[in-house]
Amino acid sequence: MKNKQKKTKQKGKSAQDLMGIKTFTKNGLKVGKEELIFYMVQPTNISYFLTRISKSRCAT
Repeated sequence: MKNKQKKTKQKGKSAQDLMGIKTFTKNGLKVGKEELIFYMVQPTNISYFLTRISKSRCAT
């Protein structure tokens, strides 16, 4: 009976299985032997950064 319950519960692979995610770490995800680290950056003055980006694009 336990095997039937497991089979009905595991119809398809989870999103984590499909992406190859092994575990969650403090800063990101462990995928295979590698660790993907994610950071969220929030600038305090967005107009300053937009000005810098537009100037650097015009210079090239």
